[in-house]
Order: sequence, then C-alpha cells, then structure tokens
Amino acid sequence: MWFRKRTGEQGRGMAIAGMVTSIIGTVLYAIILIFLTFVFAFYVDSNEFNV
Repeated sequence: MWFRKRTGEQGRGMAIAGMVTSIIGTVLYAIILIFLTFVFAFYVDSNEFNV
C-alpha cells in the first residue's frame, strides 16, 4: 500500500484503541448485567410473601 510506505504508520495506535474500547465496553456490559441480576433477585425476593 502506497500510503503506508509514505507515512510509516502501521495501525498500531488504532489497534490499541480498538482493544481498549472493546475491553471497556465488555466491562460495562458485565456491570450492567450483574446490576440487573441483583435488581431482579431483590424484586423477586421482596414480592415472594405478597401473595
């Protein structure tokens, strides 16, 4: 590719940025999933005796 030879860039910065953003996204998704699990468990537990 002519532009890679001219600028000397190989895309390492973009690869690192992609890895960081995907890790952050995965961690946020896990935190939200754990939070919703606790909310659901609390809701089921609090309504168990209100028959």
